[in-house]
Amino acid sequence: MPFQIPISAQKFGFVIDGLGAHSGRTIMLMEMYSLLCSCPPEANKEEYAKAIIEDNVLLKNTVAARKEACSRLFRLYGLDNSFLLFQAFKQLWWEDQNAQ
Repeated sequence: MPFQIPISAQKFGFVIDGLGAHSGRTIMLMEMYSLLCSCPPEANKEEYAKAIIEDNVLLKNTVAARKEACSRLFRLYGLDNSFLLFQAFKQLWWEDQNAQ
């Protein structure tokens, strides 16, 4: 029987519908690197979305590609400081830049 993440885990940033990094076969690491390097450590979800869509920090050719990348990064990483998993991710990210 496959492991199922309880719905209550969503509030911590878990993806429960199986459309996360493993099933999508991507972790978008270069995009995440570009995004986090382009935003201050205390950035919020609105600032991440603005950086991706309006400022084009991921260097996408079209607005549609920017919106898709934004959607995928939010889906994969949460990009929301209210999610415990994203808080931990950002703390580790900025703690050791060589390990990024």
